[in-house]
Order: sequence, then structure tokens, then C-alpha cells
Amino acid sequence: MQFDREIIEVFFLELEENLILAEDTVIAIESRPDDNALRQVLFRAIHNVKGSASSMGLEQMALLAHAIEDVLDGLRSGSLSVEASLISLVLESLDGLRAMAADVRATGSDNAGGSPALLQRLAEANERQNPRTGAAAALSPESSQQVAASALRRGRTLRVEVDKLDSTLDTLSEVTIALDRLFTLLKVLELPEEVRETQQGLARLHSSLQSQVISLRMVPVGPMLRGFVRMVRDVAGMLGKQARLVAEGAEVTIDANVIEQLREPLMHLVRNALDHGIELPGQRKDRGKDPCGRVTIRARREASTVLLQIEDDGAGLSRSRIIARARSHGLLGSESNPAPSAMTDDEVLNMIFVPGFSTAERVTELSGRGVGMDVVKGVVESLRGTVGIASQEGQGTTVSIRLPVTLALLDGFAVGLSEEVFVLPREAVLSCMVVPAGLDLSSASVLQLHGEALPVVRLRELLAAERPGLSENNLVVLNLNGVRLGVAVDTLYGETQAIIKPMSAVFRRARSVAGCTVLGSGRIALVLDVAGLFQEALRCRAARPVITYEARA
Repeated sequence: MQFDREIIEVFFLELEENLILAEDTVIAIESRPDDNALRQVLFRAIHNVKGSASSMGLEQMALLAHAIEDVLDGLRSGSLSVEASLISLVLESLDGLRAMAADVRATGSDNAGGSPALLQRLAEANERQNPRTGAAAALSPESSQQVAASALRRGRTLRVEVDKLDSTLDTLSEVTIALDRLFTLLKVLELPEEVRETQQGLARLHSSLQSQVISLRMVPVGPMLRGFVRMVRDVAGMLGKQARLVAEGAEVTIDANVIEQLREPLMHLVRNALDHGIELPGQRKDRGKDPCGRVTIRARREASTVLLQIEDDGAGLSRSRIIARARSHGLLGSESNPAPSAMTDDEVLNMIFVPGFSTAERVTELSGRGVGMDVVKGVVESLRGTVGIASQEGQGTTVSIRLPVTLALLDGFAVGLSEEVFVLPREAVLSCMVVPAGLDLSSASVLQLHGEALPVVRLRELLAAERPGLSENNLVVLNLNGVRLGVAVDTLYGETQAIIKPMSAVFRRARSVAGCTVLGSGRIALVLDVAGLFQEALRCRAARPVITYEARA
């Protein structure tokens, strides 16, 4: 049977919502087996799947959903007890429904059928039901409906493709340019007070509209975090461990594009926490811990950024083990090299972000392949974010990721080289100052500022934009993960808001450029990547001698 595209898309959306609800609920039932309300919610979700599949004429999918429903009816009535093997079977059956849905999406029908072996296992599980003992585990029909309605309740929503939102944002940026040019022209004219008040009102409305369009791209992190609940259970079981996931701040919203790119790094961090952090149940018990480990993903909004923390209560990171592994990788000198003892804890921990670094003793499906934390750092930095790590041996590890709330709008600080304008992220700019007299910017230099060494480089050199006869006389002090860098520029234009547009594929290898924006004049300004600037600064300083200057108060 072939279906109308709009009807089948609605079916797929509702199917996925019910499967997510069922998956979350069945995992919750494993830890709260006596919660009758959860059993009702689970049964209702699968009942809805069966009804939807039947109405679409998807007989094979309806047959599998009916077999799952029979087993869940046993759970609901109390004739089947909650066991790990039964929970795993239900989860595997939900995966079977997803696989069938993928076949329907690809072929337009479910003629391929389901898995006979899966249906047989469900039938065998259903046959193990015992007669009810009279201790009903079910709620009344009215109560069941209330629980299901509460679980599925949602506000009025309208699904819109991200491409349409991006197109709307592009149009809004064109309006912004037009208004900026209009306001610039009006400044030179003698206008009545009523006209100026109208202009100010228009500016306020435009700012409000811009914020609303940006907010349309914002989605809560909750659905992504819930997706890790199943993974934690499965991976922990594969490793012979016990662990549960705790998600905090599910209501925090972030740019939809950030969510998509962040999913894989978070998955790697959660797997790392389970593989390297959480101990075996016996080891945890010997150390006075709960045999079931805890992995917490915490989201919190802080001004224009979002802080994501992945925390585990496992064994923590061993400083000596990291140093030993670094030596074996040639990252440190020989045993007689005293450098590691002078390293701070942060410096030692940050070595795990070096490409190819791993503390795993053997190669497994999850670790030991030398690919991981450096990729996480690369993805986060490409999103204009930062990543840090803190750990206490025997207590656990916390990885903190700080990201801008949206990639579309940037609170920036504009600077200039000759007639060109560049925009830096505002949160990375610590301060500005005039270049001290006598400071030779033709070589990599260090400025002693308030008793601390400040490396100084020229933006013109970092961007390979040398032009003879020009000299920078302003300094912008940047900060990245606690490290400061002075960047010399010609002009300081000040704070600005920029709607960021992606660069052409030709510029993707330019590590110091994060995107571009259109100025009110209609000209293009490059948005600079702070992490890329720091990397270029290290390269420039390594190639030239260092000259130190003392800044006068």
C-alpha cells in the first residue's frame, strides 16, 4: 500500500514519540518495578502504536506491536514479573518496530515483515504468565487515561523544517542591513521629532523580531539527553557493570544545529565515563560506594552560553597513569625528566585531549583506539565552545563544555585592519589597550602587564594579511580556557551583534575564520575563531625570537 507523503510523515512522527515514551518508561520500570502508573503508560504507548499501524494498513508492524502488547498486559496485570531479561526483550522489540518503520519509509510498505524469531520469543515470554493472584497491579481505566494523558501532554506545536527557519533568518539579515543603511542616512537629516520616535520604535520592533526568529531555532536538550538513557543501560550491561543516567536541566534550550553536532561528542563522553570511570559492582562495594554507578548530564544556562557537564562517580583519572602513558607516547621526556612534577593538575588532565592519547590498557569496541577526546575538543571548538576536565582520583570525573546558545547570532567585538572589519566573540575579549611605545610588533613579543606575561602578536600576521606601511596601535586581550593573548589591530570599533553566515567550502581550511556577517554598509566582515587564532599565534611565536617589554602603568 502506498501512502500520501504528509500522512505517512505524521504517522512516523507520532510513532517515534510513542517509541521514545515506551523506551524511557520501560527503563524506568526496571528501577521502579512496583510503579503501576509506569506500567499503564508503557501499555498505552504500545497500544497507540498498534492502532496507528493498523489504521495505515501496516499489518506486520501491527502484529509485532500486538505481541509486545500481550507481554505488557502481563506486566500490567502482575502475572509477569519485572526481570532484566524481559526488559531487554521489550527494548529489543522496540528496536524491531523502529527497523520496520525504516523499511516502510524506504519502500512504502511493510511487506518485508518482522522478525519471526522475535515474535517467537515474545510468545514464549507471554506463555510464562501466571494466573493473577488477586493483587492487582493495574490502575482503574480512568486513572490509566489520566496517567497516559499526563505523559503525552504537550502544548500546541507546529513542526517547521530547519531550512525554512534558516531562510527566514537570511531574509531578516537583509532587513537588518537595509535598516542600518536607512538609519545612517537619516542621521544626517533634520527630521521632525515624530519621525525620530517612529525610527526608534522601528528599531525596537526589529530587535524583538530578530530575537523571536532566533528563538524559533532553539530546542530543549531534554530529548537528546533522554536518548542516552538506553545507551547507558546497554553499555553498562555489556561491560558487566551497573549504571544509571541522571539528566538535569532538560528544559534548557540551545540552537538546533548545535544539538545535532553535539550528539556524537556527548555519546563518546558518556561511553568513556562507563568504560574508564564507573567501576565493577564488586569494586564499588569494596570502596563503600553504591554498586550501581551514576552518570549525570547537567545542562545550565549562563548568560549567552550553555554549560554542559558530564559527571560520573567512578574511579577518577590517575595523574601518574596519564604521565606514564604520555611518556610512552613520546609526549614527555625520559624518567629523569623533572618536567612532569612541575606540571599542574590541569595541565596533566588536559593531556588526554592530545590526538592519539589513550589510557586504555587494551583495544575494545569502546576504547583504546586513540581516537576520542581530541575529536570531542575539535567539535566543541568548531562550535565556538570550550571544553575542560576536572577529576579526583577515587571520586569521579567531570567534563565541562561551554557553548554559545546559538550559532546564528553572535555578541561580538569589532576590530579593523586598514579598511577591513573583523568580529571577535565578545566573551573572549578581556580588555583593550593602546600598544606601549617601543613595542616592536614585527617579532613575537611578550608584554609584562600587571606582573604577568602577555604574549603579543599582530592580527595582520595571524591572517597573513601583510601590508607595508601600516602599523597596529591598539591591543585586544583575548582569553581562551584561562590563557591570555594580546592581538594588535589598527582600529577598535566596539561591541556589535552579528548574524553569522557560513563560509564557502573554499574557506573551510581557514582555521582562524568561523564565518562571516554582513555589516550595515553592505560589506562583508569575517567572524574570527579564537581557538584558531591561538593556534596560529603558537606557530608564529615558535618561528621567531621572543622580546620582552615592560608595560608602564
